[in-house]
Amino acid sequence: MQNRGPWSFFLPLAGLAGISTLTVLQCEGVAGFKPFLNLEAALLVLGGAAACLQVSYPLGEVLRTAWLVACGAPAGDEEEARRWGAVLRHAADAVFGAGGVVGVLGMILMLSSIDDVAAIPRRMALALTAPLLGMVVSEALFMPLARRVRAPGLRLSLPPGDGGRRRFLTGLGVPGGMVAFLFVILYSLSAAR
Repeated sequence: MQNRGPWSFFLPLAGLAGISTLTVLQCEGVAGFKPFLNLEAALLVLGGAAACLQVSYPLGEVLRTAWLVACGAPAGDEEEARRWGAVLRHAADAVFGAGGVVGVLGMILMLSSIDDVAAIPRRMALALTAPLLGMVVSEALFMPLARRVRAPGLRLSLPPGDGGRRRFLTGLGVPGGMVAFLFVILYSLSAAR
């Protein structure tokens, strides 16, 4: 197996970000980025994921492992490679889970402020941006890094874990369910008037 350097990770990631950016710019212009720039969702998702990670692994180890694997550094031995893979898969699960929890939190906050119509769009943005952020960071950053883990002399093929199908179905179901629930609430509010 050839040594894959940092460009084999960062270049496709930059390409994905570039294509996404150009798509939003083409369709909506610069104002199209405003709905995705939700600092509240980003802080809650990344802070929640960091807290979850801190229970199992030191945050410094997670960041060091992610950086070393992204730069193409091989693990010292097979045991270290397995630990790196486990750390990165756990990070992916933590970010994904934090996105779902913050999405539900946003729905609860939205429904608790249903009398204040001006607060509904901001809370709905939190409820939908948080799972999107969790999915993107999990599936575009940590899971590819977990699959890149190498040990000297061997390519360690780590299974994606039991969460691959669960993450996919949750990724489709949570935002879809939230949007359907929002339509039901808004319809019932408009019918009541």
